[in-house]
Formats: sequence, structure tokens, C-alpha cells
Amino acid sequence: MVNVTIATPLGDIIAEIDTARAPITAGRFLANVDAGLYDGGAFFRTVITGNYGGNDNQPQNDVKIDVIQAGLKPDAPKDMGTIVLERTRDTGILHQDGVLSTPRMPSDPNSGYAGFFICIGPQPNLDYGADRYPDKQGFAAFGRVISGMDVVRKIQLEPAGLPVSDEVRAAQSVPNEQQRLTPPIAVLSIKRS
Repeated sequence: MVNVTIATPLGDIIAEIDTARAPITAGRFLANVDAGLYDGGAFFRTVITGNYGGNDNQPQNDVKIDVIQAGLKPDAPKDMGTIVLERTRDTGILHQDGVLSTPRMPSDPNSGYAGFFICIGPQPNLDYGADRYPDKQGFAAFGRVISGMDVVRKIQLEPAGLPVSDEVRAAQSVPNEQQRLTPPIAVLSIKRS
């Protein structure tokens, strides 16, 4: 296990990264940490079901989740490639409260990219065999928060959603816009601790 400290204006989040059970995903995350690619990035998305104090902001989804999502700093390389999905059935790291995982595209399980998300509460719909995406391959979990879940929950409940007209929202030409943190919460740095 390798510990990292995620520094934000709302406080620090300390996570342990499981390099033994999720070597590909953890390795990619730690390479980005070591290169400083998250320093100056942001938590830009909050996905809420209403179970933890916020209002449901994913009305278009039948399978709902509670997570916050972060990305790289703006001047990070744009095309860093994707990684092979390390399925939860193989790693044994399930999407429980505080688990870190890797976003991917709905159409390709092997499309994990450089951002990450943190689960708020148990999120079994993100595990292998579950229904978040039709392929049921799940997401690649690779670590967990060991201190600072209060900060994670604060970030989840920060203001989200840009003003969008009813016509635009009805046309869904701005998908997930109601999940965009406004403003984003800065990732001041992520360092090994």
C-alpha cells in the first residue's frame, strides 16, 4: 500500500493506494501523482442520489450512484492513452464508502483514463456484474480513503449545475451539466505521504 495526501481548499483527504491488488490502475495513478499531473487539477463533478444530503442530480440515469470526480490539471497532456480494466471480480476491491476508482467510457471497458472518482457510501452498481453500464464490466477500484471522508462529503454537497435553459435541458444537449461543480474544487496537490 502507498498512501497519498489529496490537498484541497476544504481540507486534506488521505488515501491508501492498493498497488498489490490493482497494479495497473494504481501504477497509472501514482505515475500521474509523481509527475504532478493532478496538482492544479480539480474535483469538477458531483453525482448525487439524495441519500447523503443533496438532491438527485442524475434524473436521466436508471442506475444511480454517489461519487465525486477529479481530473488532471489543465495543461496536462491531452492524450495519455487508456488502461486495461482491472475488474473488481479479479482485484476484490469493491466500490465501498471512500473507494477510489477510475472513470471509463460506457462503450469500452478498457477505456480507463487519468481522472479518478471517490465513492460516497457503498456503490455496488459500479462493481463487476452490476448494472451501471450494459456490459456489466464495472469500474477499476484501486484504493480507499483512510482519513478525510468529511472533506469528500463537503465536496459532494458543493453547488453544482450551470444555468441552462429549460429548452436546452429538455433537448439534453448538455448532458450531466447539473453535475458540474460550480466552481470546481481545486486539487492543490496530490503527494505520496
